[in-house]
Amino acid sequence: MPDHTRLHYFSDGPLALVLVFVRLDGGRSRRTTTRQGWLIGFLLAITLLARLDSVFVVFPFVAAIVTSARRAEGRGPRWWRPLLGMVIVPGVVLTVYVTTNMLLFDTATPVSGQAKSLGGPFLNLSAFGQFLSAPSMLGHSSYLGLLALVLTPVAWTRARSHGSAPVVALVDAGALLLAGSIATVGFYAVSSSWSLWWWYFAPIPVILLCSVTTLVATSKASDRQRRSVLAICLMFAVIFTGASVVRLATTDSPRTAYLRESFRIARRLRAEFPADAVVAMGDRSGALGFYLDRPLIQLEGLVGSEEYLSALRAGHVHDFLAEHRVTLYARAAQTGGAPTAIPGCYSYEEPVQGKGPVTPIIACDEDLLIDVPLPDGTSYRVWRYRPELNP
Repeated sequence: MPDHTRLHYFSDGPLALVLVFVRLDGGRSRRTTTRQGWLIGFLLAITLLARLDSVFVVFPFVAAIVTSARRAEGRGPRWWRPLLGMVIVPGVVLTVYVTTNMLLFDTATPVSGQAKSLGGPFLNLSAFGQFLSAPSMLGHSSYLGLLALVLTPVAWTRARSHGSAPVVALVDAGALLLAGSIATVGFYAVSSSWSLWWWYFAPIPVILLCSVTTLVATSKASDRQRRSVLAICLMFAVIFTGASVVRLATTDSPRTAYLRESFRIARRLRAEFPADAVVAMGDRSGALGFYLDRPLIQLEGLVGSEEYLSALRAGHVHDFLAEHRVTLYARAAQTGGAPTAIPGCYSYEEPVQGKGPVTPIIACDEDLLIDVPLPDGTSYRVWRYRPELNP
């Protein structure tokens, strides 16, 4: 998934949930209709399809709406009707998704996460530290996660004693989003060994928006002072979002330079190699595969099958590559490889993400076809893959 798509999901998805939650008064209103319930169900389903791990964010919202609506409606025989769509639509969508994965790939979830989760420590405590220091702003830790963790309970307590119903619903939404975000980090802390990227923590600004707005709304300041504070918060939100968009969209950005080179390299490989030439590549291979129009084996397991995952776990990746007739090996990572006993040949470990099982791939200088240095300190290179060196 391109970075700009992740940015849109983690700004629009949680924000849409917050807006709907506040509009429904946190599920307390009797005005919630059956039609609204189905519309919310579709919103939840789309959010889940954007990223499966958003289930940790979706579930607290659904549980809160169901609980509040049940309390508001009492024991009436129809209290559950507006909630029916909220359960059926996401449930059906997830069932279809899992069934399709099982039929096509013999696994219920994408192989990428499973490949990265192999091995490593039982508890990845660094994930929590990343949450507290996230999100990254122009390459620097903002520690907005820590600020959100401190302000949310303060705002929640304040709203209970001085806030109106919409303000209470707003801070409740922020608290639910915070709980879902912490649950997501907790899940990866016990199930993975790779470093979490910035988009795992992008809901944090939305959480802060709920807390800061609540604190301003319940303060004793004048209306002018309140508007000034909210204007400053909005300014920072625009700067944060704008800086992220510019960083991702600028063609000269070191972060996106490999995307530009992927198009050029794919065009060259299409011109110089036959249509049945198979490429093996790990991290950053999505962009190359999009433009390549050639078979591509993703060594991170991003687009693969249970067959590849089993080969990675058993250390038989080279047998897997030989079976699929791989002829080219590409890499867009740090340039250095470990020297081997063969002069001019180096060993590169795949996958580069996670601390689980890895496979050394030997590539030699004489087989190097493409070598393009990238502004971020990495290099985009392509070699002829030699099965005799990788038994």
